[in-house]
Amino acid sequence: LTGSTYHSKLVAMDCEMVGTGPGGKCSEVARCSIVNYYGSVLYDKYILPRNPVTDYRTRWSGIRKHHLQQAVAFEDAQNEVRRHLYLTTLHCIYKFLFRWVYML
Repeated sequence: LTGSTYHSKLVAMDCEMVGTGPGGKCSEVARCSIVNYYGSVLYDKYILPRNPVTDYRTRWSGIRKHHLQQAVAFEDAQNEVRRHLYLTTLHCIYKFLFRWVYML
C-alpha cells in the first residue's frame, strides 16, 4: 500500500469506560469514537453497558447518566464498529480497548 491508499486504511479508535458491578470495579464501554487518518469522524456513539452503571468515572470519561439515556445497545454497537473496522488497520489508543475488541 502506498500514499493515500495506505492512509485510507488507517483508523484510530478510543473508548470511554464506566464502572459496573460492586464498587464500579468492572469496566464496560460506554462510548466509542473512530476517526480516519485525516481526523474525520467515522463513528461516535454512546453505548449502553450490559450491566447497571455503578461508577460513571465522569472525571476521566466525561460521561454522565444523561448521556446513556439514548445510548445504542452494546450488541448493536459491536456490529456497527465491526463494519467500520472491516479491512482497516486499527491503531489502539485506549488500554481497555484490547479486551473490548477481543469480544467482537
